[in-house]
Amino acid sequence: MEFSAPQDSGEHSLSLYLLCDAYLGCDQEFPVEISVAP
Repeated sequence: MEFSAPQDSGEHSLSLYLLCDAYLGCDQEFPVEISVAP
C-alpha cells in the first residue's frame, strides 16, 4: 500500500476503509497508527 504521509513529523492516527461494492454490510474500517520521522 502506498500513500502520502502527513507533512508534520510525529505520531498520527489514520483510518483505513475497505469498501465492497458487491455485498451490503461488508464494509470495514480499521484504525492505523503511524510515526512520521523528520
